[in-house]
Amino acid sequence: LSMVDKSQKLHAEFNQGVTSTGRLSSSNPNLQNIPVRTDDGKELRKCFISSFENGYVLAADYSQIELRILAHLSQDPVLINAFKHNHDIHKATASSVFNIPIDQVTDKQRYMCKTLNFALLYQQGPNATAEQLGIAVEEAEKFTASYFSKLTGVLMFIDKIKFLTRKVGYTETLFGRRRYYYNLKSSHGGRKQADLRAAVNMPIQGTSADITKLAIVQVEKFLKDYKSKILFTVHDELVIDVHPDELDIIRTKVKDIMEFNQPLSVPIIVNVKYGKSWYDCK
Repeated sequence: LSMVDKSQKLHAEFNQGVTSTGRLSSSNPNLQNIPVRTDDGKELRKCFISSFENGYVLAADYSQIELRILAHLSQDPVLINAFKHNHDIHKATASSVFNIPIDQVTDKQRYMCKTLNFALLYQQGPNATAEQLGIAVEEAEKFTASYFSKLTGVLMFIDKIKFLTRKVGYTETLFGRRRYYYNLKSSHGGRKQADLRAAVNMPIQGTSADITKLAIVQVEKFLKDYKSKILFTVHDELVIDVHPDELDIIRTKVKDIMEFNQPLSVPIIVNVKYGKSWYDCK
């Protein structure tokens, strides 16, 4: 409440150069760390409403953007096929790993592959994966090996990134933005491995950040002719204050702008929801 101004509005700060991958960060207060599922998070999200009478809050977010970027970078056939045919990516992965038809994948099998899909993005180790899945570390290691035996493109991508990072000392996004690593020759094994884990993640999360920031610029240009305006961004989501007379055009055009002309070999999907508050967006 101490941060609310005279017009009863809250103005957070968004920082361009804080994160190592290029994602925007938020502070004073942090608007990117409000939970979706907790009771407190839900109540907080109800506070984000339109400044227009009878207006709307619109949320447009990229669907599974980091996994789509992984599919593009790795050119793994399982991931490419799933996204091109609009399959549930976690079911498609499970279908391949467990060698069963996609319509026979169980909820448990889907959850296991969903856990590993996201674990690989951040180079999570077998101990953490085992804890998440409630299995022994040895089982997690076997499951990961089985995963890589079917998604060979992902394994080759990870190995290639680590090899090139050791060679040149940096990784870069699809747009050419680089991150350098300074512990690759360190005698401290933990620091070296941390750099290699970060090197695998950076082209994925960094490209996602680039795509989102380009979308912000393009959407902002479009909105100059309208009363509606961007409120803030939460990683791969844009939250917009929409005038009631502009809802139809804004929700259609924002989706088109965010999905159009992106450098991926798989489709990019943007989910658009709206409501009377951020919490109500459906």
